[in-house]
Amino acid sequence: MKVSGYGVAYIYVLCIIFMKTLLLSISLIVSAIISKADCLEYGIQVIWPIGKTISNNSIIVINSSDPNFLAKVLSKNFIYLRQVNGKVKIFLTVIQICNGVNLKQVILKAGAPLVDDTEYGLFYNQPHNKQTKAQANSNNESPIRKWVVQKSVDSYLPAWISQPKIIRKQYYPYGCGPDVKVIFSINALARSPLLIKAVLKNKRTGVMDTCYLTYKFGVLELGHNMCWGEFRFANEPVSDKDEYESTFWLIDESGKTSIASNTLRFVEPGQLDR
Repeated sequence: MKVSGYGVAYIYVLCIIFMKTLLLSISLIVSAIISKADCLEYGIQVIWPIGKTISNNSIIVINSSDPNFLAKVLSKNFIYLRQVNGKVKIFLTVIQICNGVNLKQVILKAGAPLVDDTEYGLFYNQPHNKQTKAQANSNNESPIRKWVVQKSVDSYLPAWISQPKIIRKQYYPYGCGPDVKVIFSINALARSPLLIKAVLKNKRTGVMDTCYLTYKFGVLELGHNMCWGEFRFANEPVSDKDEYESTFWLIDESGKTSIASNTLRFVEPGQLDR
């Protein structure tokens, strides 16, 4: 049976539409799988200090997606510092907790003085059912991070070159959840990398949340991605939006803190913010 030229063209168009639909479906499935995998891989991350030195006044900031992480840390024998070639453990004291979106942030300090010019490693005790006997009895396990204690700390405080500004707000609805953030510019002066202490206040409820954030290339992101983050806004799924205030402090690796920034006011991001 002969097929007319119009029939061939029609079949060709149907094939093109089918292939495009198939490729789009495959792409969406793969993206969903990758996104889900990314959400499951956060684990435990030491976000501060990021350099190679600490002082007796330094804070250690750890983020974890493990829902049992906070209980482990509060057990007082889960996480500790130890001289890299030594045996004495210095357990860490919890000084603050931030409850984020599928994330716990714990801020810690050494519970005893650290020895100057000495290298310490950060360790945490694995559950016994996940350790071999050799690991449980060894002092040679690999630390999560290592730092050398500064013998002297300069007196220069981190300072604002200019006040933070809001660059934009964003709200991206994804399959695993929305990406909701307020983006700020940070212009600061310091002799070491800086951490940002962020305080976010809901003007309607009066609730204040404090978390610690790192930033890159003068840009700070406050909020959460589709999987986790330090801050959640009150009315993300609905149209009525709350007003917020944010204030920031600069903290260097030796623990010195700047004066507070000016307070910035904004309405939480909504679906029109792209």
